[in-house]
Amino acid sequence: PVLWPYRLSAALAAAMAQPEARALMRELKTEVSNNKCFECGAHNPQWASVSYGIFICLECSGQHRSVGVHLSFVRSVTMDVWKALEMEKMRVGGNAAAAAWFNSQSDYRAGMSIPQKYNTLAAALYRDKISAVAGGSRWDEKSARQKLQSQFRGGGGGGG
Repeated sequence: PVLWPYRLSAALAAAMAQPEARALMRELKTEVSNNKCFECGAHNPQWASVSYGIFICLECSGQHRSVGVHLSFVRSVTMDVWKALEMEKMRVGGNAAAAAWFNSQSDYRAGMSIPQKYNTLAAALYRDKISAVAGGSRWDEKSARQKLQSQFRGGGGGGG
């Protein structure tokens, strides 16, 4: 009996966050690059990979889900309840920033499958960067690279 009002309060708080999330998504999708799927270019994507702050279509969201939430955490732009940190990851990310990042990395090449792309040092570094910046922390590529490269054969990566 004591817990019930707290559950209701949490549900109300989550419901109240929705208008803010919808407004943010509308704002972010005014950027031309965010109004097409990051992976395939389909128009008006309705899903997002929060891990990278990118907008993706329904078909590509299924492929992102298949690589696991540790690599790509997927949310519906319109149907899911968004947490404040998830919204901030979308704010600091964006399709154009992700494309620029991947294109600057030596272990990424155009045409990689979604599982290949998101199992690279480049992807791990970008996830780390989005998470740190969204959380209000300073991100240093050199330190992050040292921390993460042992997880990848040959320590690939590149960029600078």
